[in-house]
Amino acid sequence: MSNEPVNDGAQGGTAPGRYYGHGLPYVDVNTFPGRIIAIEGTDDLLETYERIRARPNPDLKVLGVLITLFDKRTNISRDTHEQIRSVFGSVLFKTRIGKNVRLEESPAYKETIMSFAPKSPGARDYCKLGLEVIQRVEEDRIANHTEDAA
Repeated sequence: MSNEPVNDGAQGGTAPGRYYGHGLPYVDVNTFPGRIIAIEGTDDLLETYERIRARPNPDLKVLGVLITLFDKRTNISRDTHEQIRSVFGSVLFKTRIGKNVRLEESPAYKETIMSFAPKSPGARDYCKLGLEVIQRVEEDRIANHTEDAA
């Protein structure tokens, strides 16, 4: 694996490739927060992902894409969710992290949501996500073990 930085083509700003591109050569599995990349950044992120798989880390795979800041009351959240689902399909986690006051407050108190408001909807969302991640990792481990045995 190469230690040279990934040139993702981003020129400042908040392009997802700039943030994810530098770390992706060094991991085997990654998750992407869906609301951060939203609609505009999906193409940039996918291009960065494919460039990294082409050379520095061909074993890289996406464990899942996570929708965050989801507000079922707004059209933009529903539209963004649908677009991300159309792009990522089954890679999209079923769990969505809903927009929640307690989630917004916990960083100000330098606490995790689990210590700040463990019974809040946001904490429940993250617990649900944890279970889904464990399930996917286990399924991936079993699939890889089956492939190796064959």
